[in-house]
Amino acid sequence: MFRTSGHSPYRSLLVDIKPASEPLTFPDALYITPDSLLASIKSGCVRLPVIHLRKRVNQDDQSRRKLTTLVQSAFVIALLILVLCFLSYCFLLYVDYIPRRHKHIIEVYSWSALWNSGIVDSDTAADEIPSVSFPARSDPEHRLTVDNQSLKTARRLPQALIIGVKKGGTRALLEYIRMHPQVRAPGAEMHFFDRHYERGIEWYRNQMPLTDESMVTLEKTPSYFVTDDAPARIYEMNAKMKLIIVVRDPITRAISDYTQARSKGRSTRSFDEMAFYSNGTHRLIDTSWGALRIGLYARHTAKWLEYFPAAQLLFVSGEGLIADPAGEMARVQAFLQLDRLVTGEHFYYDPVKKFPCLIRPDAPVRPRCLGKSKGRPHPHIHPDVIGQLRDFYKPHNREFYSMVEQDFQWL
Repeated sequence: MFRTSGHSPYRSLLVDIKPASEPLTFPDALYITPDSLLASIKSGCVRLPVIHLRKRVNQDDQSRRKLTTLVQSAFVIALLILVLCFLSYCFLLYVDYIPRRHKHIIEVYSWSALWNSGIVDSDTAADEIPSVSFPARSDPEHRLTVDNQSLKTARRLPQALIIGVKKGGTRALLEYIRMHPQVRAPGAEMHFFDRHYERGIEWYRNQMPLTDESMVTLEKTPSYFVTDDAPARIYEMNAKMKLIIVVRDPITRAISDYTQARSKGRSTRSFDEMAFYSNGTHRLIDTSWGALRIGLYARHTAKWLEYFPAAQLLFVSGEGLIADPAGEMARVQAFLQLDRLVTGEHFYYDPVKKFPCLIRPDAPVRPRCLGKSKGRPHPHIHPDVIGQLRDFYKPHNREFYSMVEQDFQWL
């Protein structure tokens, strides 16, 4: 006797079978077809207490459902990718359309108009100016049509160099003068005339930024000032080169040099140990130490005056770049024959670092201060050491003042 459970005979079948003389043994639960089960029952050779049967077709249905779900998911993903690609294509078309649309109406008053508006900065090359429309002015003499292709730019050798001195304020001067829209300068020190001269003049030219003929290309490497071969090499390249030297109280400069070296792990000895040596009976100042030797400004300046006239050398006060940056920048701009565009309104004094920061008037740009190493606190040096160094440098400073006809108030 058998009976079905559920709504279909193919779902499950409960079978109660009488004992047979020669039974066949099967597992307690077996999946077989109904036809084979009926045949086995009729032959009387099946003995099972309970057999649960399910249609094998159900397994195939589950597999087909999984496959269908997988195909649908893949279709949806592919559709989303197509939509994203289409949107990206439309965005690229729009971006390409904007500059072409405004190319014929680009009008600016001057480079300073672009710079003061915050659209370009001192690092922006002339061929990188964005397409922008400014309102026209009635006076045609003040209008300059600018197109990305109209300005002929090239990499030119420097017309001016900041040649020294190390830890005198050269980085501050470079950042200040780069605020001028007609000045371009590489950010890194090239060291061409002291370390890489064998690479050739074309290598040096290729390190320079793009400029047009109205701009001044400037390069800064403070070690040139104390390099014996630098004056002759620079003179050979350009006898009319304008040279800028930032000088600072040689004692303060030496302490700053020592502080930087110690922060980089280059020195473990104290300042006193580096600055002095003993000849057995006296404690003498060690001028072989570079930090002190650089401060002998008159000795180094004399070598430059052998090649260049004094009119081509400008000595900038490192202390003045902090106390009166606008005043020093006025001298620098006049020396480079530039319009005085970098003025007092471009500087903001940071009361924490006690160092000027740069700002742009009438432009939504935050004040930009120099790196963390600027305004770094110096170690305490005993007053007796400072007094000895002061006495040592006094005659050298007087000679330097007389040579450059300028008093820096270090005595």
